[in-house]
This record gives sequence, structure tokens and C-alpha cells, in this order.
Amino acid sequence: MLAGVADTHTVLWYLYATPRLSPTARAFLETAAASGDQIGLSSITLIEMV
Repeated sequence: MLAGVADTHTVLWYLYATPRLSPTARAFLETAAASGDQIGLSSITLIEMV
């Protein structure tokens, strides 16, 4: 199930464990991952990351 959609900053801050990501956002992402839910990304997010 799709739990939510993350923007570029959220993805990068989560992947690099940056303290800029709020505890609420981090908890949401970790809970979704632990339960096997998906987090959507827009195609522009992938382009911006490259």
C-alpha cells in the first residue's frame, strides 16, 4: 500500500540521516518501511537526485 509521497529533501535527508529531517517525518518513514508500505517519489525527485 502507498503510505505517502516524499519530496526530494525528505528523501535525501532520510538517506543521509541528516538531523534536518523532523522526528515526525523520520518516524513516519521508518514505520512505513517496517510495515512494508511504499513511499512514492515523483519522477522529478529522481532527476534532482542525479
